[in-house]
Amino acid sequence: MSLKSIVSVACLFLMSAAGVSESHESGHFAGNSTFYWNHGNSRHGNLQNSPPAPPQCVTPQGPCACQTNQGLVDLSPIDSKDGSKPHFDNVQSGSGTSFKYNPCTAINTEACKNAAICRCYSEWYCLTVGDHSSAKFKTDATTQKLTISYTSGSFYESVVTLTCDKTQEGTLTVDSNNSPYKLTLTSKYACPSKSGGGGSGGLSVGTILIIVFICLVFTYLVGGILFMHFVRGAEGVEKIPNIGFWREVPGLIKDGGACVYQSVQCGSGGFSSKYEQI
Repeated sequence: MSLKSIVSVACLFLMSAAGVSESHESGHFAGNSTFYWNHGNSRHGNLQNSPPAPPQCVTPQGPCACQTNQGLVDLSPIDSKDGSKPHFDNVQSGSGTSFKYNPCTAINTEACKNAAICRCYSEWYCLTVGDHSSAKFKTDATTQKLTISYTSGSFYESVVTLTCDKTQEGTLTVDSNNSPYKLTLTSKYACPSKSGGGGSGGLSVGTILIIVFICLVFTYLVGGILFMHFVRGAEGVEKIPNIGFWREVPGLIKDGGACVYQSVQCGSGGFSSKYEQI
């Protein structure tokens, strides 16, 4: 096997190991696939894809955010802090009515008071069909998507299904005009994320730099040793590339430390002493 092949295999192994490690920490692999060991297909088992586990709310953080098993879902970036101007306003339902929705801050307009969701028949007449105090995060058994359910009194119920789409800032559609009212919120902020504000993935810059550094060191050592052995005919420790330099490193470090410690000789103090002698 050539030197180039050895280095390539080593770098690919490091990249794969880092990718698997990072994916394992986040609870799923890149590409939204998890893996399991199937002992039924062969003597030693086969590595196969299995569907990712659905998002489950672990720790609710108010009416519009929840820490899930896959990361934080936080809808606050698409919430209007001005209750008189809800983020989702006049969302048509197709039956002559419209909906207002604000994920975090209560809606307060002339016709819609202290509400999370309102169904409006006109500009001046709306019904509150969900308030923030009743918000509950759940996972829909059919769609396997995270939902937020709301109630208002004992008559009205609304369910907002959160659909992850990293290309969408936020769109709201009405799926049902009868209680329980069903709405779908499609947004990048519906994607679980370690840091909130939309999902993210892949290797970090720091991880990539570390992998590149390890590959360079590996290439330097292996390539240098092979060169010294086959081209220069070196033996023993003399195979190490630039062995003379590495032997001097401890002494250089010692001299540098002594220079810093004895600042009178190496720094401005040394020059002052010489001037005084003159």
